[in-house]
Amino acid sequence: MQFTLISRNRKLLALRMVVKLAISFAWIAIFSLLLARIQEERVKASETRRLVFIFLWSAGIFVIPVVFDVLIFLLPRLANKMELIVLLGSNKNIRRIFEWCFTDGNYVGRGMHQSLVQSLQYAIFWLLIFAAKISFSYFFQILPMVGPTRQLKNLTSIQFKWFEPFPGNRFLLVCLWAPVILIYLMDTQIWFSILAALTGAMVGLFSRIGEIRNIDQFRLRFQDMACALETNLFPKEPDDAGKKREGRWMMIRHGPGCLSRKRKPSPSIKFAYLWNYLVKCFRKEDLVSNEEVELLSMDIDMEDLKRQPPMPSSNQVMEDLKTPRMLLSNQVILACQYAQHYGEKVEKMYRGWREESPQKMEDECKRETQRLWEKVNSDKNMSAVVRTALVSLESLLVKDIWEEKQEPNEKKQLTEMIKKIKRSFSNDKFLEEYDARELHQILFLVNNLLKVLVISHPESHVQGRQSEEQGQAHEQREEIMRALLELIKRLQWNFPSVRSAELETSAELETDYEALIRAIRLPEKGSLRKLTMLKHLLEEKTTSLKLPRNSEARRRLAFFSNSLFMKMPRAPSVKQMLPFSILVPYNNEDVMFTTKQVLERNEDGIAIQFYLRQIFPDEFKNMEERLDELTREIKEDEKIPIRIEQNRRWASYRGQTLARTLRGMVYYQNALEMLACLDDMPDNSREKFTAAPSEKHKALARSKFTLVVACQNYQRQQKETDPEQHGKAVEMDKLLKENPFMRIAYVISKLEDNRKKSYYSVLAKYDQNCQKIVKIYEIKLPGDFMLGEGKPENQNQAIIFTRGEALQAIDMNQENYFEEALKVRNLLEEFSPYKGKPPRVLGFREHIFTGSVSSLASFMSSQETSFVTLIQRVLAKPLRIRMHYGHPDMFDRLWFLTRGGIGKASKAINLSEDIYAGFNCTLRRGHVIHREYMQVGKGRDVGFNQITRFEAKISGGNAEQLISRDVYRLGKRLDFFRMSSFYYTTVGFYFSSLLVVLAGYVFLWGRVYIALSGVEDAIAAQSSFKNSALETVLNQQFVVQIGVFSSLPMLLENSLELGFTYATGNFLIMQMQLCSVFYTFSLGTKAYYFGTTLLHGGAIYKASGRSFVVKREQFITIFQQHSRSHFIKGIELIILLITHEIYSKISRNSTVYITMTIAYWFLAFTWLLAPFIFNPSGFDWLQTVYDYENFQEWLWRRGGASSTAEESWEVWWNEQQEYIHHTSIWGKMAEVVVSIRFFLIHYGTVYRLKIAAHNKSILVYLVSWTFIVVSIVVYIVVARAKENYGKRKYSYYRTIQCCVILFVCFVIGLLVGLTEFQFADLFISILGFLPTGWGILCMAAVAKPQLERYNRVWGVVVDVARLYEMAIGIIVLVPVGILSWFPGFQHMQTRILFNQAFSRGLQISRLFTGKKVTKRTFLRDLASRRKIA
Repeated sequence: MQFTLISRNRKLLALRMVVKLAISFAWIAIFSLLLARIQEERVKASETRRLVFIFLWSAGIFVIPVVFDVLIFLLPRLANKMELIVLLGSNKNIRRIFEWCFTDGNYVGRGMHQSLVQSLQYAIFWLLIFAAKISFSYFFQILPMVGPTRQLKNLTSIQFKWFEPFPGNRFLLVCLWAPVILIYLMDTQIWFSILAALTGAMVGLFSRIGEIRNIDQFRLRFQDMACALETNLFPKEPDDAGKKREGRWMMIRHGPGCLSRKRKPSPSIKFAYLWNYLVKCFRKEDLVSNEEVELLSMDIDMEDLKRQPPMPSSNQVMEDLKTPRMLLSNQVILACQYAQHYGEKVEKMYRGWREESPQKMEDECKRETQRLWEKVNSDKNMSAVVRTALVSLESLLVKDIWEEKQEPNEKKQLTEMIKKIKRSFSNDKFLEEYDARELHQILFLVNNLLKVLVISHPESHVQGRQSEEQGQAHEQREEIMRALLELIKRLQWNFPSVRSAELETSAELETDYEALIRAIRLPEKGSLRKLTMLKHLLEEKTTSLKLPRNSEARRRLAFFSNSLFMKMPRAPSVKQMLPFSILVPYNNEDVMFTTKQVLERNEDGIAIQFYLRQIFPDEFKNMEERLDELTREIKEDEKIPIRIEQNRRWASYRGQTLARTLRGMVYYQNALEMLACLDDMPDNSREKFTAAPSEKHKALARSKFTLVVACQNYQRQQKETDPEQHGKAVEMDKLLKENPFMRIAYVISKLEDNRKKSYYSVLAKYDQNCQKIVKIYEIKLPGDFMLGEGKPENQNQAIIFTRGEALQAIDMNQENYFEEALKVRNLLEEFSPYKGKPPRVLGFREHIFTGSVSSLASFMSSQETSFVTLIQRVLAKPLRIRMHYGHPDMFDRLWFLTRGGIGKASKAINLSEDIYAGFNCTLRRGHVIHREYMQVGKGRDVGFNQITRFEAKISGGNAEQLISRDVYRLGKRLDFFRMSSFYYTTVGFYFSSLLVVLAGYVFLWGRVYIALSGVEDAIAAQSSFKNSALETVLNQQFVVQIGVFSSLPMLLENSLELGFTYATGNFLIMQMQLCSVFYTFSLGTKAYYFGTTLLHGGAIYKASGRSFVVKREQFITIFQQHSRSHFIKGIELIILLITHEIYSKISRNSTVYITMTIAYWFLAFTWLLAPFIFNPSGFDWLQTVYDYENFQEWLWRRGGASSTAEESWEVWWNEQQEYIHHTSIWGKMAEVVVSIRFFLIHYGTVYRLKIAAHNKSILVYLVSWTFIVVSIVVYIVVARAKENYGKRKYSYYRTIQCCVILFVCFVIGLLVGLTEFQFADLFISILGFLPTGWGILCMAAVAKPQLERYNRVWGVVVDVARLYEMAIGIIVLVPVGILSWFPGFQHMQTRILFNQAFSRGLQISRLFTGKKVTKRTFLRDLASRRKIA
């Protein structure tokens, strides 16, 4: 019944399309006839008036549907109401007629009209694009072509150089206009990229993106950031605190200027605990060192500093230093500089007014002292640091450093001097009584004293473990005494500007050294933290300005602080937040790197650990420091396993592993536990919350968060005997044990009583009581679940185990951060209907964390970053067409569960499974939004072959989308402007890439036709033309190369977030790293796979792999992957360029020729050499020789039943032809038609041979085929002779070879003697006949089922194809071998691919592993390989 319904609907659909097509042709005919009659009757005024009147009436009738569409567009509510009336109408006949004329009769897709304001937004956007496109195309493409076209149309004296089957100049006009038309169809994509980039930058600017770009701006706005965090991330306060919260929010949004008369609110205790936990997470991830942790942490409990400060502050009580120490660095030094500046002013005034006006001098000193305190108090951090330092220093010098009941003279002196200094503070006489220029020297002596105290501290790592020996304690006291006496001497004699009598008397007292040593007290346990903090406050630290040193930590802090100033919903309490789940699909990737993977070296002597140490040197150093601290109390023999395990984890957390993803997702649980704990903590509480959250908080967090790993092969991996596969299940069990709240969903199969296999979806967890993995649920499936694509099927079987109202689908190569997990409550509030219609898909940005791995990874990172930020921003607003382009979007779980799930899984057609969730949401009136205040990490492919496979998969998936019902329904239901947005952001992008390549091919083939046919000679002979037509064609080259504007989104997004200077510098560095070569090669990949899938279908999933690429890819692998898509196309371009250079008169003008062809030479060599440029050690001479030998062995090995494509060329070649045999008749016809182009060069060059003697008969071309036939016969004879006599009767084989050579020489001599044949004709013939042979092979591949019936014929085809493949491989390997021969080129290539440290480390590693190649080792290895072969 369903088949009948589908068949009937298809028939009705076909009928409707035919009727619409007929009506369209009828209108064309009517308008054409009316215009023709008006032109004929233009002399008769009355008749012309009548015809014009009829034409206008016809046009009015024609535009009625257009007016109706405009009305629907401007009144979306009316359109939705009409659809509802028609759908629910009682008259079925009217409903059927309406549906048949205007819709497809489906419920899906109704009510998709947007509001008037939203519709006008994206309509204006596209009107601007079309206005720019039409204007540019008219003035720079169409108008310059009109005059030359008219001249060429009237050109009659064309002397063709060949037999022209279609005389005239019509084909000339086609060659002239074809590339222009293709460019016209393509350049809308360019204008869309330009305007989208500008719009996205403006939207991002108003969204406050990039306000805090670096750590310096983070330091300046730390206090505001703390206020913003409390406002956004903590629950709403009671109503009586609303005004205070509103004032804070005004300061956050508009800056501190709006509340300039009020002091900025201090960070609360909650913020301090949250900040310290974030710093601990950084340390756990090895982003910061122990020293940086101390400097980044905030001091929460400082009861000993809550005393009256020795500074004038208007009865101000000492505040706690709830600020990271890195923000307090150099504040005392800066305050001393201020004091020195004011002190110099006082000194100048004192010398000038000392005798004239002492009272005036005293008053001026007081005013300068007051200005100094105002200057210090104007900066909150500086004021707090100076107070803290003075209080701590007073406590140290007067109390902490002395033994109890000991009163030496030095202690009395220090006490008296400090009292006088405090008195000068209170009387505003500090600058009058003391020399501020001595402050720097005094600070130096104080730091020297603190340094001695820290070294002598029993807990100090510098000193080591405390020794109770009396001699060592005595030496320590002597060091402290010497430092103390130097400080007292400086304070007594140099610091006061006017010495009093008391100071002089006390200075003359003798020092009792023995009594002083006995009176000094060594630092006690527990005081190290106070000493180190005071030392840090008083020292001048330039490194503190750069903390944290790690670039990733700096980036995360900058983004986190900047995101807090963006607009986001207020966070509810953990009890009131929406529950949500995370689903992580996993198949067979690395759970965690094994020890073998981490430590094993490849042929270049490079291990993953060595590779990562060069890429992340600071993080590896931090890890070593953490391990030293972890294993300090452990025995030596027990340290090795711990260090190996920690090294393995460290490497895994820097790769694209499941462990890294789950570590990030666990941060949601940690963040919710911490937030639940802080929710129960009263504001400004002094209770100690350093312990872990209670069980109540953990239970609350678990009730709000569910983590499910969809591991479809978990049971199979458990039963595997292969250690690698079984190890993945073991690693999964470890992760479940470490995270008891995590769940795993997998599929098992059972044999029922009827011997029929049944499938069950199982949810399991780690039971802490049983200490094993236990099943929670087991649900029977209707059958084998793996019928379609793997990832969506895996998600579909596990989605039933998720909980909550929201669902986040995460890929296994993503990660999360603790600071971003804190904002999950705000993000989930977006689903609350507090602003009208809630979204169904909530997208947010990604950070590509693989950008630092290599230059290729940075190219992909830059390209992907602009897409997931700027482009997504524009798609959401104003275009209103954002889909689901991949994880980590958040879904309305209940809404999607009742509407088909979050992805479709049909084989091939749903290869790009993610985007269909967006299609489904849009068709069912769902709302998709994009937010910028939250991000997750995302890994991308880092190797060249990985990237190519990924782009091939995406391109094929986009081609398959064109035939899906979802795209068809969207095309039917979306309005014109919204449909344009949808097209140019999905399949249109890849179709435009195909058009760019096609435009280049059409242009070059057209130029070759014009050069070979003789049309160019006729044009050049006409002096009146002045080659304007050809110059116009040259101008189109600029339009073809205008694709450089596609990099504009990347440049603008980097400028917005990182600054224009950084973005420009980064862009230039990318150019030096040959990013243009990479993007040009990528363009060819998209065009080939999209076009092939479009013609023949059959898109398949290509596993790209997510491991680090530190090994060299063999030439056979590169040849298999890129031969059809790039190598053949590049050689074709080179042949076209050589042919054009030989026969075109324009090539004689080097400037014009270079201008016209340089882009295509660059394109050709890019497609040939890019896989080797971006291949690690791709230009190693010895490896290149090995590649050639392996290629020859692979090429000539016969394929057998057990052979694979990696072992035999014949097997691989047969696999390459499979798609042709599964395509439709139209696909086969397209292959044949496209292959005809290869005969053009043969057809044109044969008439240019000297042997042709300027004969233009068609017989010349037909006779030339005898050369091809004779060549094939000669090859067959030689091949059969080798097959029959090559082993046993070798002399016969030599005789046949000699006869063939003599025959060829005889024929050449005969041609030279009897005709005008020249040896140059031989090389030109090869140039012309080689493309013809390839065209014959392409057609033979289409007819393979028929030719295989004749074994000998098909054997000849295979042998000829093998020769062509060998020629292609040699052509590609020759430039690689030449570049490999040059010394230093390989080192330069490594520098381009990787950073300088890795390049230097690679050379050192080769020396250590004995990889230095000498002539002797080279010859020995070569001989051994030949012997093995």
